[in-house]
Formats: sequence, C-alpha cells, structure tokens
Amino acid sequence: MTNYRYLQNIFENNNKKNQRAINYKAYMNYTLGFFKSISNVSNKTIIVDSSKNPQRALNLSLNPNIELVLIHLVRDSRGVVWSNMKKERKSLGSIKAYILTNLRSEIVYKKTISKKIRIRYEDFVSDSTKIFEKIGEASGIELQSLSEKAINDDLKVNGHILAGNRMAYNSDIKIKQDQNWKHRMPYNDRFLTTILTYPFLKKYGYI
Repeated sequence: MTNYRYLQNIFENNNKKNQRAINYKAYMNYTLGFFKSISNVSNKTIIVDSSKNPQRALNLSLNPNIELVLIHLVRDSRGVVWSNMKKERKSLGSIKAYILTNLRSEIVYKKTISKKIRIRYEDFVSDSTKIFEKIGEASGIELQSLSEKAINDDLKVNGHILAGNRMAYNSDIKIKQDQNWKHRMPYNDRFLTTILTYPFLKKYGYI
C-alpha cells in the first residue's frame, strides 16, 4: 500500500516531477490489483469508488481491465460552500475548491468514453427512485431493489474504515434533503458564491 499511495500522489494529484511511463504502468497495475483484492474479499463484482478525484476517474477510464461507469454527482455550489462553512472553512477557499474540482470534472467527463451519467444531488434526494433508474439505464446494472429500499428508508451498507465521513461507518442510510443554506447562509457569502460560480449554477440548472 505504501508504494501505491506514493504512485497515487504522483498520478492523482498532478505531481508531474516523477511522472514517467514506467511509474504509470505500475500505478495502473496497483490500481487493478487493489480492486481485485476488494472484489475477492467482498465477493462482489461491482465496486463503488467515491474518492471524488477527477484525475483518478480519468485514470480508471484509461485502465483497459476496468469497466468504468462514471457518475458525476453535482450539487448547488451554495449548498457545498455552506456545508464547508459549518466546518469553519472560509467561503472563498471553498468557492475556489468547488470551481477547480468541477472544471477538472468537466474535462474528465468530456474525455471519458466509458458509460457515464451526470446527476444532481437535489434530484437524487427528492426522487431517488427516478435517479436510481437513470443510473441503472446508464450502467446496465439492475437497481430496482435499491430503489425500493430507498423508498422504504431501508438502505443498509457495510461500513468501512478506508476513508470518508461519518456516513461511511453507519449501517443505516436515510436519504433526506439538506437546504439549510437557503435560510442560514449569510447574504454576503451567498452573493459571492453565486457570482463566482455562476457558470456552474447555470450549466447544472440551478439558475
């Protein structure tokens, strides 16, 4: 894992200093081996990678031994910035991160020839059944059972300790809307976020 993390830092964080063809081949092999190990241990053929790194998504799409389905999940920038502000992060830094991440995501989305779909967080929360159907159609995976469980608030997962927020450790998942930013986000921060991320708000149908 140490070698893999080293290669991840090079090829997923744009560390161009040590990017060589031999290293990239090793990175691709480590990635494939990593997923095979997860598949063997879990006895599952479908693995969800929620690392949210656009460069990693591009690398996965270039691995001939991995059948990738790219899901680009977007959210209203003001909701994202407000969520980060609650963690005592400054709004300007969160805005910058949102812009850079989504710019890179757009580039990767256009470059990727794998199966792909873009969905909005708000649509998923308000009508998870419809979104599960769309994901199923795009991926060729039957998700009817998940859709039914979402309707009945009966989604359960096996927690992991690799990474992620506290949701990763909970077995029960409740899908609910979080629109607190509309009522609690300070006007100045809301205005600044709207102005600076306007192109994304328009592209994703928020304005």
